[in-house]
Amino acid sequence: MSTGTDWHINDEDYHRWIAEVEQPRLLRRLAAMENLAYGPDWPLISVVMPCYNSAPRYLTEAVESLLAQIYTRWELVLVDDASTTTHVRPLIREFSQKDQRIKALYRSENGGIAQATNDGLAQCQGQFLALLDHDDVIPPQALLLVAREVHEHSEARLLYSDSDNLNQQGRRCNPFFKPDWNPDLLLGQNYLNHLTVYQTALLRNLGGLRDGFDGSQDYDLALRALERLRPNQVRHLPDVLYHWRIVEHSVARGNMGLAVKRARRAVVQHLGRCGLQVEVDSPPQAKIFNRVHWPAPAVPPHWTIIRVPAGATGAELNRHVARAKGDHLCLLPAGFEPGSAADLDTLARLLARPGAGLACPSLWDINRRLLLGPLFTSTGDQGLPAPGFAGAATDSKGYFGRLALEQRVIAASSRALAVRREVLEQVGGFNPALRHPHLLGTDLALRLRGLDRWTVWTPYARFHQQDAAPVARQPAASGDELETFRSLWRREIQRDPGYNPNLSRRQPDFTLDLP
Repeated sequence: MSTGTDWHINDEDYHRWIAEVEQPRLLRRLAAMENLAYGPDWPLISVVMPCYNSAPRYLTEAVESLLAQIYTRWELVLVDDASTTTHVRPLIREFSQKDQRIKALYRSENGGIAQATNDGLAQCQGQFLALLDHDDVIPPQALLLVAREVHEHSEARLLYSDSDNLNQQGRRCNPFFKPDWNPDLLLGQNYLNHLTVYQTALLRNLGGLRDGFDGSQDYDLALRALERLRPNQVRHLPDVLYHWRIVEHSVARGNMGLAVKRARRAVVQHLGRCGLQVEVDSPPQAKIFNRVHWPAPAVPPHWTIIRVPAGATGAELNRHVARAKGDHLCLLPAGFEPGSAADLDTLARLLARPGAGLACPSLWDINRRLLLGPLFTSTGDQGLPAPGFAGAATDSKGYFGRLALEQRVIAASSRALAVRREVLEQVGGFNPALRHPHLLGTDLALRLRGLDRWTVWTPYARFHQQDAAPVARQPAASGDELETFRSLWRREIQRDPGYNPNLSRRQPDFTLDLP
């Protein structure tokens, strides 16, 4: 695991995980599903694959990955987008003659990936539709696990899985273990990507893919779908069900600058349709991702910074809050100050959003190392919520950009959080029975979550230690305190939606959960 400017799962650890975790788990699951009867209530899944000058070997491997699926209720629509190479049409024709589930479409002129996909969509008979690129592959269990999820969750309208890459030798690498549904993170990056499966009726109601977004067409589609979906209609399958081939001619890779511009246009248009006029640019340390500049509050806030003593109980914090004058409160340890006036402005803009609960900044020590970043629930240290990316450098992007992007979280710390007074009063303040800051903050975040108020962690509000004096250590959480916390939130903390279950929760550091 590299922790310089990026966090990356190395190939050796990943292949050990495949052998020792993924494969045995898959065999157990398949054995448990062996006697399942795929009746008429199980979905027909359509797969649309646009093709243009496809490499014969890669296209063949892509189609063969469909033919190898354990789940048999699928159809494949191959759309030749007027390829100029002569081998593509005969190859597609051969596939369609080989299996009656494979349909062939031949466009008379090149229209781009959006038009080709939409032509395929028009021919689909399935209740759900998966998008598969002509040079990628899916593992044999992919559609079975998708179908089972749809069968068990009738509300599902959009499903997505984890993914990895295939290197030039066809070897799996660079796994992307994704969080559950996180709309704020989606504004920063298209973390859904592949494998993504939509209800076909939803896709048609959206009008399919839009022209003008090539390279970011899937992103634009996901953002438009977000406007019509409830959180429970989005399902994350924490399994690697898509192998994305590393090839030089990929549109998104080959025209990255143009794809980034189109992605930002998609975000601006999405938020505009939601009634928000915003600017979108790039985070300082991750130029290919997006930073949304939220609208300023209608009324300038009056801030009070509350210095949180080490070991302060919830009752003591409530007394500090009662004495504070401002309508916006920011809790910080002694010795930490904003890097600039923009830091409090960033927090104010987040708290002005409809549905906002808490906004959590980051804390950086005197050596410009991360002291407190996003928190996640954990199984280590008796289940105390723990920070991810501790010790990261200021230019680190974290795991797949997670340290550079705003994201919703369920865990927080009373050492570093901002809240509007009226929102804090809405839930009765801090829990007087708790003392540890990570328990106090997380308890507050979860109570607000129950009122449909979210907590967001932002990398764009940074508070820095001002001198070299040691930061006051927090007392350890007592057994009674931990039991109080667990009795309240045992179900909610079992699986942190911001953290993938394939990653270690003993210390949520985005390393693999290896035996």
